[in-house]
Amino acid sequence: MQQTQISISLETHKLIESSRQNFSETHDEIIQRALIARQPNQSGQPLTTTPKAIPAFPKQKKTSRFMGTFEWELLGEQYKERSLTNAYQAIISQLDSRQSDFLDCLATKETRARRLVAKNKTDLYKKSKHLAQDHAVEIAKNYWLDTNLSRAQVTKNLQLACVCAKIEFGSDLKVRFTH
Repeated sequence: MQQTQISISLETHKLIESSRQNFSETHDEIIQRALIARQPNQSGQPLTTTPKAIPAFPKQKKTSRFMGTFEWELLGEQYKERSLTNAYQAIISQLDSRQSDFLDCLATKETRARRLVAKNKTDLYKKSKHLAQDHAVEIAKNYWLDTNLSRAQVTKNLQLACVCAKIEFGSDLKVRFTH
């Protein structure tokens, strides 16, 4: 298949992404699905292309995160949760209960766009502070945790958390996140 590169606005990119049905779907597949839905009507006349008449990308309802088995082992003791978010919160809480300065240390750790924990929930998100309203949870008094994370992001954050907890990720803390 021949490919052509096109430039699109950020708003158009957001519309395409909001129409994504699964993470393996390509942008090309999303656009094709939207265009097929806009085929000419029975009289042969093309459907109106104004956004008010028929949205090219209907707003998708929010889907829930995967539920499954999220197991971890901390210093030989095994735990299990039904969601990635619950497992992540529980691990951070367990590590905090073992060391009084754990959350202070974790508050100094950050990724490109986020802090792992913060004393103010809007400080979790460096560029997208609006995410705090739906995705920040209070993990301890005056400490907030970001829960809008993929499995890969949770794993990376737990590796950083192990540094603060002075334990080894993969031996002292083992995670098995499947769904």
